Amino acid sequence: MKIEVLSHEAGGLRRLALELPEPATVGSALAAAGLGRDCEARVGMFGRLCSADEAISEGTRVEVYRPLLADPKQVRRQRARIRRPQA
Repeated sequence: MKIEVLSHEAGGLRRLALELPEPATVGSALAAAGLGRDCEARVGMFGRLCSADEAISEGTRVEVYRPLLADPKQVRRQRARIRRPQA
């Protein structure tokens, strides 16, 4: 079966097209992509979080999500503090 694995690297997005034997799981796709079964990052399929044990089918896109660099709520608070005039 043909699948796709997307992950982030220093240079940007890495997209790998792989062909795996059936049955396959998210963990086996990560191992085939060289990311290892014990990948500590969060993974998903088509934008939905899933576990490494979840089965995949033909045409699946497995995504490896990188951790956030900053807390979005904290960044919004800082921007609001800068924009707000001091009383």
